[in-house]
Amino acid sequence: MIDLHYTGTGGMPQRFVYGYDAAGNRAYAQITQGTNTARSYLYLYDALNP
Repeated sequence: MIDLHYTGTGGMPQRFVYGYDAAGNRAYAQITQGTNTARSYLYLYDALNP
């Protein structure tokens, strides 16, 4: 898991959390702005991916 925090100049703080599977592919992303969970994504891969 990678957890990134970003605060721009005068902007709202943002947090990006990424999770990865055993092969190193991104499995999910969760983006939070301030105290609200703004977006989340689930990544799926086909059987051809190692």
